[in-house]
Amino acid sequence: MRKAVLTLLMTFGFMAFLCAQEGKGIERLKDELLKERQEIIQKLKRPQSALVKTAMESRLQKIDFELEELRCALIVTKAMIEFVNDKRNWSGSVSELLNELDYRGTKGLPRSREWIVSTLKQSILPAFKATYSGITVDLGEGPTHPTETPQKKFEEAKRTIQPASPPPSSTSSLQPGLELDVNWRLDAPSWALDGFIIGTVRNNSGRRYSSVYIVFGLYDVEGNLVRSASDSISNLDAEGTWKFKIFFLNDTIKSVKFSEIKAY
Repeated sequence: MRKAVLTLLMTFGFMAFLCAQEGKGIERLKDELLKERQEIIQKLKRPQSALVKTAMESRLQKIDFELEELRCALIVTKAMIEFVNDKRNWSGSVSELLNELDYRGTKGLPRSREWIVSTLKQSILPAFKATYSGITVDLGEGPTHPTETPQKKFEEAKRTIQPASPPPSSTSSLQPGLELDVNWRLDAPSWALDGFIIGTVRNNSGRRYSSVYIVFGLYDVEGNLVRSASDSISNLDAEGTWKFKIFFLNDTIKSVKFSEIKAY
């Protein structure tokens, strides 16, 4: 038991260091991509040949996709660092991560960071969930309550680590004033590999939100939910508007439906 705990703690400490370094690298890459994106936008404002313009627009699409991957990777690294550092906001961070994994799975993460998700799901999250759900786990001999299935523990822990205040639902009755413009549109030609969901969110609530998160479900030709696409923004002021543009791979997607908006 003691050996197992010591090994786990050493693993957490080492992973905190790795994740911190990984996070810094992600931030640097993010800054580089944002700088390149801005440069391309400025160039597109000047006359360009059709060939050059097409190449620039294609690069913009790839940059947007890479930025989305980095955003997801940052959520993972942040959750892991906060877990091993025993910070007060474990709950919100891991809850955000669980939502992200629910919406995207691991497909949205860069392959170089898949080890983070794998380790997180196999080691850190089970221990976290066991702690937050009040279940004592003997790391040497297994659960002290063998009659409780892993799935039951997962559901109990997931309920426990939800944010203190319930996030707003997609229904206006639960979040009056935060509105998705009905004219949002799907830009995904059948011949294109890339698709976009474009729209506007208005904050008529009279209060400022530090984070707003929007999710759309992506469906195949048979109406099955394939995956979800999401976007977020920090600091949406009262009476402010947010024009979002969500990138997704247009491989088997035939329709898109609005899922929800969350705000904190």
